[in-house]
Amino acid sequence: MAVTILDEKYENKAEDLAALLLPFLNAANIKNVGAGMGLPDLISAVENYVLPDRAA
Repeated sequence: MAVTILDEKYENKAEDLAALLLPFLNAANIKNVGAGMGLPDLISAVENYVLPDRAA
């Protein structure tokens, strides 16, 4: 088992990831996706797009 120790200067990049996912989802014509969505919802939308059989 490997252990990774992060530098104390580590920054949360959740906003950066959300900023990348939103244009991807829009380009894929995914419905009900908007700028007000949080990262968990955007990730869920990507999962449903990539793995449609998992969608509820």
